[in-house]
Amino acid sequence: MIQESLPSFAKQEPSGAAAVVQEMATFPAPACLLISPIRFNFVKFIIVDGLAAIISGGLFMLLRHGIGEQLNGPAAQRKIHEFKEVVFFVAGFLAAGLLAFVLWRRRNKEKLHDVEEKVAAKAMEAEKKVAEKIVAAAEKVVPKKPAEPPPADQPAQPESRR
Repeated sequence: MIQESLPSFAKQEPSGAAAVVQEMATFPAPACLLISPIRFNFVKFIIVDGLAAIISGGLFMLLRHGIGEQLNGPAAQRKIHEFKEVVFFVAGFLAAGLLAFVLWRRRNKEKLHDVEEKVAAKAMEAEKKVAEKIVAAAEKVVPKKPAEPPPADQPAQPESRR
């Protein structure tokens, strides 16, 4: 069904843009996910990008029209007017908080750096302690064999590290 409506170049062995046209005809929603400048040369990429823009642009225009129709109603206008002040207050509060945080961070850069170094040192110490505990537990489970001297006819070889 869908295969019959495809252009002739897309019915042959799929390669390049033909594969994308086939996929777009089969699954129109994820068509924009198939765009990759790595798989196509520049001209094919521009063609596929244009096709995806047509699909996604139409989708967003449809959504905007539907939402816009709902926002023009009197009930929606009352809700917007009711919560307008709350939204502006919250946005202003968040902006002031962000500004205060940035200024505080700039003024206390040295102190913050010192605290970060202390935290990193404590984390490294904790990591060493955990590693030592794991090694000690492993040695209890699997005891080390005493090193045997090499036979007299072979020279001593250093142990290889893993």
